[in-house]
Parts: sequence; structure tokens; C-alpha cells
Amino acid sequence: MILSDINDHNAFASLADWPAIVAFLQDPTTATCPAGRYDLDGDRLYAIVADDEPRDDVAPLEAHQQYLDVQTAIHGSFEILWKPLHECSDVRQPYAAESDVVLFNDEPTTCLHITPGLAVVLYPSDAHAPQAPYSHLRKVIIKIRIS
Repeated sequence: MILSDINDHNAFASLADWPAIVAFLQDPTTATCPAGRYDLDGDRLYAIVADDEPRDDVAPLEAHQQYLDVQTAIHGSFEILWKPLHECSDVRQPYAAESDVVLFNDEPTTCLHITPGLAVVLYPSDAHAPQAPYSHLRKVIIKIRIS
């Protein structure tokens, strides 16, 4: 996992696509465009712009094998619960290749607070659970194919 300011290019230097990701995140239209998927390089690199509202549910930990996630807030903030994947053992939903997700009932060990300007990179070794916001949220999830 990497958590840093989106302008800290050294923190994200291992991601060859970081300049394209930052350009998308800092484009003024990202704040107002319709929610949905935006292809930056087809299925290899794409963004999901999502609007979310407060709710009471707690999302379970999830992990991916084919993609890594870059998540950030454009407006509002949200929490991501986290645990190292190798410590997860209570499978809630087995891995499904078509959705690239496995879900766990395990308790997270860490809570990240994501605000505008911060980005988190979540690798396949990071079980994570983005949570519902406390107020209106616009967030972006960048998916980068790794396999």
C-alpha cells in the first residue's frame, strides 16, 4: 500500500501510469462529469467516478488479483479499512475472476482517512474495505491491470 499526497511523484514513482492518473484527477471536469467508467487506456487503465451518500452498512474487506486500485476523494472524504491479505482467513465470498474480487469477514487492522489531495494505492496483497462517507462524496477509483 502507498498513501501520499497525489503531487508526491516520488511516492508513486513505481507506477508508470502516474502522470496520466494525476492528469485525470486534476482535470477540472472530473469534479462535475457524470459518474461512471472512463477509459484512460481501455481495460488496462480506467477510472470509475462514483458519487456516494451516507448509509449505515459496513463494507467487508475485499482483495483483487488482476488489478490494483488507486483511490482518492474529489469532494468529501471516506475511510478505507485495511488488513494484510496474508492475515485474512475467513472467506465470505470466494474469488470470482469475472469481477476480480474476493470478500472476507476478517476484522481490519488499520483505518485510512482519505481526503481530497490524498491517494492510496492498494495492491493485491492489500485487503481493503472502502466505507460509506459521513456526507456526500465524489471519489475516483483508478484500476490498473497487473495480470
